[in-house]
This record gives sequence, structure tokens and C-alpha cells, in this order.
Amino acid sequence: MVVFISISFKFLKTIILKCTYILGRDISIFSMAVFQRVFIFSLLIFYYDKIDIKEDLKHLLLDGYFAAIIIFIFLSFSAELAARLSFYNKALEIFIFPIIVVSQKSKTNRLILVAIIVLFCIIGAQRILSIPDGRLIPYHSILFK
Repeated sequence: MVVFISISFKFLKTIILKCTYILGRDISIFSMAVFQRVFIFSLLIFYYDKIDIKEDLKHLLLDGYFAAIIIFIFLSFSAELAARLSFYNKALEIFIFPIIVVSQKSKTNRLILVAIIVLFCIIGAQRILSIPDGRLIPYHSILFK
């Protein structure tokens, strides 16, 4: 599993470096948001055969989450745009985590995956709480000025 994650991370790094050359912008591959997405996608691929749901739903989860990663990476020169356009597919984690945890036979593997999920939640909450003055990116729309 570690080898697979390492290979997928190197592949993703190559893609991002090509995009930075084309776009002429600095895209950080070492951000926690990119790491979380790649790690969860790697877990989904690694446990793909063990997941006991319909094949159509598995393909939908895999394709949707991959699309969210691609959207986030290609639009990461604008944090606001990347986060908002990839949010709905990133929200698939709500379904992906329980499906992967339930697919595990041993309780040890389940416990390790739950610990990883809790760690990601703590890191995400810490990132949000560390924003200066407790403010998030303001949402501007033509309806509410």
C-alpha cells in the first residue's frame, strides 16, 4: 500500500509540474489538501476489490473523486475557485470512508482506518481554526452583496 501511495504521489507530482509549466503559476503539491485527496483516492483504489457494493456505484465514487482531484489541482492557482468547484465531489468522502472501513474483515484494519479518518478531521479542523480572525474566504454572489 505504501508503495502504491508513493507511486501515485510521484505521478501526481509529475502532472502538477507539467501544469505549472503550462499555466506559469506556482502550484504547491505539498499542501495538506492535495495530500488528503491523494491519500483517500489511494485508499479507494487499494481497497477497490474488497468493497462490497454495486460495480456502478464503485465506478461512480472512483470517477467522481478522481474528477474532484483533477479539478482541485488544475484550479489551485485560485484557492477560492478550486475549493468551490471541487467541493461537491470532495464531499464523496462522506460515503467513501464508511464503505472502506466496513469492507475490512479484521478489527485492527478498521481501527487503523478510523484513526486515520479522525487524524484527518483533527488536521482539517486545526487548519480552519488557524485562519486569522476566525474568518473564512467571503462568498460573493450577484444575489447577496
